[in-house]
Amino acid sequence: MIDRCASRGVTSLVALACVFGSCSRVPQPLRVVERLVDRAAPDRATADKRNAALAARVPVRWTAADIERQWAHVAGARGATFRSPRLDVGTLDDLAAFVITLTPGNARATLLWSDQPMLAGADYIRNRRDLLQRADRSVTLVIRAKDLRSDVPSAVRYLFLHVPDAKQAAAAVDAVAVVRRADVIGASPSGSTRLTVGGEIRDAFYTSARALEWPMEPPASAELHAGFRAGRSERGARITFVTGGRTSTLFEARVEQGGARDVRVQLPPSRGVLRFESDAAATDDVGLWINPLIAAPWPEKAPPNVVLYVVDTLRADRLGLYGSPRHVTPFLDGLGVKSLVFRRAYAAASWTKPSVATVLTGLFPETHRLGARYYTDPLPDVIPTLQSELAARGYQTAQFSANAFSGTLSNLDRGFDLTLAPDAFAQPSGAARGKISADALNARILPWIDRHAGASFFLYVQSLEPHQPRAPIPPGADPFDAYDAEVAVSDREIARLYEHLVRRGLASRTLFIVTSDHGEALGEHGMWGHGLSVHEEEVRVPLIVHWPGGLAPAVVDDSVSLVDLMPTVLDVCRVPVDPTRLQGRSLVPGSHEGQTRRPILAARFVYPEDLDFVGADHVESRALIDYPWKLIATEVSASDVRYELYDLAHDPGERDNRAVAQPDRVRSLAAVLTNTLKSLAVARARFVESVGGVDDRRREPSRDVLEQLKSLGYIH
Repeated sequence: MIDRCASRGVTSLVALACVFGSCSRVPQPLRVVERLVDRAAPDRATADKRNAALAARVPVRWTAADIERQWAHVAGARGATFRSPRLDVGTLDDLAAFVITLTPGNARATLLWSDQPMLAGADYIRNRRDLLQRADRSVTLVIRAKDLRSDVPSAVRYLFLHVPDAKQAAAAVDAVAVVRRADVIGASPSGSTRLTVGGEIRDAFYTSARALEWPMEPPASAELHAGFRAGRSERGARITFVTGGRTSTLFEARVEQGGARDVRVQLPPSRGVLRFESDAAATDDVGLWINPLIAAPWPEKAPPNVVLYVVDTLRADRLGLYGSPRHVTPFLDGLGVKSLVFRRAYAAASWTKPSVATVLTGLFPETHRLGARYYTDPLPDVIPTLQSELAARGYQTAQFSANAFSGTLSNLDRGFDLTLAPDAFAQPSGAARGKISADALNARILPWIDRHAGASFFLYVQSLEPHQPRAPIPPGADPFDAYDAEVAVSDREIARLYEHLVRRGLASRTLFIVTSDHGEALGEHGMWGHGLSVHEEEVRVPLIVHWPGGLAPAVVDDSVSLVDLMPTVLDVCRVPVDPTRLQGRSLVPGSHEGQTRRPILAARFVYPEDLDFVGADHVESRALIDYPWKLIATEVSASDVRYELYDLAHDPGERDNRAVAQPDRVRSLAAVLTNTLKSLAVARARFVESVGGVDDRRREPSRDVLEQLKSLGYIH
């Protein structure tokens, strides 16, 4: 049911008059016509040939038998440690990656490295990776040099393999290889890459050859946007356009070692060849052309920009808009008066990784399964995401996330032209260790908006304020005080971002969405934290959808899921998509009239079976919400399911379990839940088939990211 919002008398929303027409009009924004890095991406056959050539060039590779024969046994007080022969790799700039293949089994092993023949105490802290096997298949781990901490030795001279027992070395590790930068360039002198520099992640193409050429016919008023980054030596960079036998120089500069330049030039509207040229003295050095794209004005009325702001760990009931009497969210309360507000919105899971994956794929966790096996399992590359669909429509896309689970550790950064991972943000003095502030996010977001004010853009933001660690509270104090203080900071920083859109004249053409990936238990049901249950405090989230002039303000009482966000955004942005591929439905009023009412599913989606990272509590719980009734099914064992039944209309705190009193209703809802899970199992099978099988890759987190995950309570 949809009711008009009544005025709530909130006056803290700043400068909203500008949104409704008093600001000057902005020019027709630019859309992306082509991303040139897509032309540089190799097809599968080319990639296979390149990988075969690389394998043939790798000069340092040990099998398990080689390790037993050639590596020295250097320690054994707490297990056995083996040291490799001295490497001739050079500095970290010369190293591309370590590649370790593990045998099937359950042995434990750790890889360490140092510039000295004996390990120091610091090496055990900063220069190590735990090697985690699978019992049923081999696992290949790629530890990339760019993921290593900046304080590792400037040269890697020795590798060390530590195992609990000397006899387990061969049982754990099948092979260890050291891949040099020169090996990679020699096998593939040019190609595409996902470039990471200081936490900034972008698509790029690289070349050690002199030039790359792109035949094209740019549309009228087209521009080339790109960046150039020099490698280990000073480079000259030049962009020319050749047409009719004439060469026009569009850009030319010398860029110092490690330096970068932004490029934005007008393209001639004629058929020709676009040439990227660079030079360097070193043959194993490359120049990087960062995210080169062609942009031109929209031929029709541009769809709105999209800002999706996810406040990590934000409960719905802490907003005045949702009934809180504490008045800690004046901006969001005021924004809600002028927005679509979904009173009963639910996250698909009660912790970040599976929940955000649902937001960005339109698939339930039971289908995409991110986080079900590892903390660091990636979304398969072939799965469309919200950002990839908008990018294909012509949007420039960016992700600013304080939580690595929503990006790099899940492959959810793919499809964003720019991702800023947690280690990209400078921290203000006094900030909680490992916790990125919303203020630090805004310090990078606002300049990005300024640079892209003339483009159609999709901006994804995930802040962390309400997430633990929070300020400690004295004994006997209200635990909500510290939590609400962080919620107030979130409200302030969201207001700061929105007001910047207003000042730039962008708010009136921006779909602005605020939600959360999950809530937080603060003592209810004897629990503290999230990922513990599917009670209201952990899975009910705010959902505010604001588009001045595009969506009429209203309060929606129907229960909805965050799986609906992707189809909603694509609907508003006029992006055609196969509706059978998405498991949610558009929330635009009137878009699903005549469709049957559907219950909402939320899952605890228990932590992966990864003993180095999580505890032994793997009990799954799921909730089926068919308002006012909510059924919780907890799998106590393989054959035993415990049910809870709550009447949310009269018992929003879920204190009165009605399961015993109403067995018929439990049976009815349990049957719906069973059928829902069966349909999702079928969807999962189709998903696995579409991606070519289960993907066993894992993103190896840097030590900085591991420390952040520990500080946030994910890793014990």
